[in-house]
Amino acid sequence: MRFTSKHEKLLAVITLLILFLAIPATALFSLQQQILLLHAAGTTCNNTGVTKNPDGSYSFARLHVDTNGNVVDQNNCVIHLLGLNQGWLASGKTGYPSPQEWASWKQVLPYNIVRINYNSYYWNHDVFVPDKNMNFRAVLQDYVKTAEANGFYVELDTGTQHPEPPCGGSVTFCSSQDQGAKDYAADPDCTVHPTTCAEVVELPSYPPDGNQSISDLTKLYANDPAMIFDVWNEPGDGNFNTLLPNNQFFPAMQNRINIVNTNAPNSLVVVYAHSFPKLMNGTFPAYTGKNIIIDFHSYSTTQTVDQHIPNIQFDQQHGWGTIINEYGGTKLSASEQQVMTTLAQEYNISVLFFTADNLRSSGNNLPVVLNALGTLVQTSFTTIFGTVQPTPTFTPTPAPTPKPTPTQVGGFIADDTSVRSNQTFWGKASDGQIWGGDVSSNKVFSIHSNTGQEYNANNSTYIGVLGPSVTDAEVLAKVKSTSVSSNNNIGVILRETSTNNYYYAYLNGTQLVVKKIVAGTMTVLTTASFTAVNNTLYDIRFRVIGSTLYAKAWRNSTSEPIGWTTKPVTDTSLSGSGNAGIHTVEQSGVTINYTFFQATQQP
Repeated sequence: MRFTSKHEKLLAVITLLILFLAIPATALFSLQQQILLLHAAGTTCNNTGVTKNPDGSYSFARLHVDTNGNVVDQNNCVIHLLGLNQGWLASGKTGYPSPQEWASWKQVLPYNIVRINYNSYYWNHDVFVPDKNMNFRAVLQDYVKTAEANGFYVELDTGTQHPEPPCGGSVTFCSSQDQGAKDYAADPDCTVHPTTCAEVVELPSYPPDGNQSISDLTKLYANDPAMIFDVWNEPGDGNFNTLLPNNQFFPAMQNRINIVNTNAPNSLVVVYAHSFPKLMNGTFPAYTGKNIIIDFHSYSTTQTVDQHIPNIQFDQQHGWGTIINEYGGTKLSASEQQVMTTLAQEYNISVLFFTADNLRSSGNNLPVVLNALGTLVQTSFTTIFGTVQPTPTFTPTPAPTPKPTPTQVGGFIADDTSVRSNQTFWGKASDGQIWGGDVSSNKVFSIHSNTGQEYNANNSTYIGVLGPSVTDAEVLAKVKSTSVSSNNNIGVILRETSTNNYYYAYLNGTQLVVKKIVAGTMTVLTTASFTAVNNTLYDIRFRVIGSTLYAKAWRNSTSEPIGWTTKPVTDTSLSGSGNAGIHTVEQSGVTINYTFFQATQQP
């Protein structure tokens, strides 16, 4: 039911009132269906949000969720998001379609969104992916780039966590989707592999892996209108409900929503409907924030439209959108697909089939040939979009049309996992850039056992810088030392223009300290009590935006604190651009290891 004028809407209201007086009480639920249809009605432009430009590239409408729970573009035109779960970056070999394969898919199926499940541990540690011969971050970003180049919105799905690397090459063990649950069953107390286990097991104090990757990716793609963030996929497998009960889960999920709303305030945020009845009955408060879409997974060949009505109604009452991110599988019935067609057409919800490979009869061969399930989905999506080719093509007017300006996406400016062969100096980082400063000139620095090491210095101060010079930036480092004290500091720097000018955040054993060094003169700006012990890995996050400096630190095996450890402080001494890097003060006999370094330009 769609309404194209105010008169038609008014007529529909009158008709419903007449029906209400005429029908028996047993039919009230189907009337509730009709009222919900009226509530969801609006100007349905039957648009995909995607426009093909004259040069073959694509432009994407910036989407948001309106007060009635519809996904709309900037003109309040309802956008149907119809697509596939396509590719896999969470376990096993990992992989995704080639550009040629995606192009072949578009010839047989009208769709405008793809969803990819990724492993947060892989992202945070930038593990090597043998089949792609690249590190994980480059792999994920290549997926996004290739998908968008083929005209798809991209839903990044934060999935399960486990440390077993992608298989291929010399890595013969291929992890499974539920590898995290298997690892927990084998080592519930984290005694066999304490470091990796503590990072991935879903403990009551939920680990920072998911939060960290979401924070990184929302900053990286904050300005990309094609990006949609699915913050927590199916948080309910294995021992999850015991390890993270609902009174801890709901605040943790709200925190992930907050991360997206803070870093990418114009992006859609997809929230899985874990323990959703507890929200509907008021046991736990409703989520807060904007552009929220509630995600339901529905695998039933006998499901009906009416079964979905209460959930959709609750969502719309709260100004949330609704998406069914997974349905179908290997057993898709015609009636099930018809339910998806009706929900999309009449209630403006989004639907994605799981997974693309279940719709093809051609295996990995090209061109893609649809099987019987694929034909059902093809017919459904074509009906919803109202055309075989859902992607409108830009038609130039007689007046000169400027070429669309590429979306400027702020993000990483430096990234080093230290995963490379043992060598003197730190040399080339994992992002391909070359370290500068002492780390590439003083022989106390080396790469040893996949860490950036500093060993046996002589009570000296050392600096290493990586990446271009920028003004507003954030740096994150993971570092440990055999001695942390006033004479053995471990830290990071921003806005470095020389060895005599930079901002510096560091641990000295009892405090997290923020200093400025201007013309060689050192001044303490702020401190906070923080106990750092020897031989323990710590994370240090340091941010400078405008004239405000922020710093936090935490033990790597614990969750990242929401707030900053030091009180934000203002200083205008170093207002220009500069480099990000590391900074140490070390005595002889001490070993310092940096296992991770990342710098991000801030908007």
